[in-house]
Amino acid sequence: MSPRALVKVQKNKNITLPVSAMKRYRMREGDYLMVHETPAGLLLKPIKVVDAEQAWFWSKDWQEGEREAEHDLRTGRVKRFKSVKDLAKDLRS
Repeated sequence: MSPRALVKVQKNKNITLPVSAMKRYRMREGDYLMVHETPAGLLLKPIKVVDAEQAWFWSKDWQEGEREAEHDLRTGRVKRFKSVKDLAKDLRS
């Protein structure tokens, strides 16, 4: 997509975004755009809206823990136990 694209404001104030922009920013029908007014004009920025009940998962601390857990899995820094009893025994040692 070139830095410029011509779009038309349609009935009910709708605009159609270029397919190339949709692909580049991984947007789908129903996604949201934040509209910023700038001295140069309007800036449309794709945003993801998170359900309030799921917001904890996207917190900085939780995401850092997710990355750490993924790293541990990739590097083999994990243990498997046959039973909860074996797990408890390992935790006490």
